[in-house]
Amino acid sequence: MNKQKRLIYIGVIFFLIINPSYYWTKYVNFFLLLFLLLLFGFTYIYLIAKFFIRLNGAFREKFNNKSNLTAIIVVGVVLVLISLRPYGIINYDELEGENLFVANMEGVANCETYLKLKDNNKFKYTSYCFGIDEIRGVYELDGDTIFFFPKKQDYHLYNYAIIRNSNKLMMYHNESDSLRLPFTILENNLHK
Repeated sequence: MNKQKRLIYIGVIFFLIINPSYYWTKYVNFFLLLFLLLLFGFTYIYLIAKFFIRLNGAFREKFNNKSNLTAIIVVGVVLVLISLRPYGIINYDELEGENLFVANMEGVANCETYLKLKDNNKFKYTSYCFGIDEIRGVYELDGDTIFFFPKKQDYHLYNYAIIRNSNKLMMYHNESDSLRLPFTILENNLHK
């Protein structure tokens, strides 16, 4: 296989791995994620270096080599798309519905948890801490209380939450729960 084809394959495969990362990153653990980030970083730098080396060669050859031009165009498009949209050209979060409510909590070790309530009465509870944990299901709203009904029972998810004021959400396992989980409300369009 010649060098131009190999460069095109590396660029296209890199693009096809990065683009649907929304779906596969939740299945990797912390160390694999760290390894993948390093690998992707080196691959990205490699593609940038090869792009400029090939571009320099194309200028010297006065753009006569068609396979070199194809490699430059493909790798250039891949680099531009990944630079502009590093999480993929498709915003999968928007495809799941409009966010009516978004809250987050920062825990220890810089771990973060997000709660997103969608316009189709579905929720997504995502925790980023040494990996990605995600719980999905439906919710019901009763005044200032949000009840959660996950697709599968999970001990991490709280049963309900109460909106305390315009910027706080308290999560509860049950009525006698003394370990409430405070979230900061980032967006609230539930009652509009």
